[in-house]
Amino acid sequence: MKARGLTSLEFAVVLAILSALAYFLLQGLLFVQVESERQAFDDNRAALERAVSYELMSRGTRGETQDASLLARQDPFQWLEPKPLGWAGVYPASGRVVAGAWYWDSRPAEVVYVPKDPARVRFTAKQQHEIRLRVESTGNGHVRLVPVYLFTWQ
Repeated sequence: MKARGLTSLEFAVVLAILSALAYFLLQGLLFVQVESERQAFDDNRAALERAVSYELMSRGTRGETQDASLLARQDPFQWLEPKPLGWAGVYPASGRVVAGAWYWDSRPAEVVYVPKDPARVRFTAKQQHEIRLRVESTGNGHVRLVPVYLFTWQ
């Protein structure tokens, strides 16, 4: 019995199949990357909402005012431990931001998230490249971080 190798046609077919599999694998990895960023954003947003709500409720138990509008102008990251991955502090006055970072912009009193890839987020406002959220009371000691400008993850 003679050992025989692949013919050119068989090699081309195997190469085409491997190329197609690699393409779909890479597409899946890109999808997972975008979904993981979106999920991390949602998790951090929920953690910030809980931190502000807990602060509001703890003020009520201490006999202080439970006016959510007082907390809306304060940095919600101060009540969150540990800080989220990518926490970068106060929004830079120079406007030079880091992709994937969370900031507190005190002038408009907004939480800012800079997406790692702004092309993966569809903004309604032109020239928008970062997600901005503000604290809004929903009543009963609960707050939500609502978008300043609407956006959707792609």
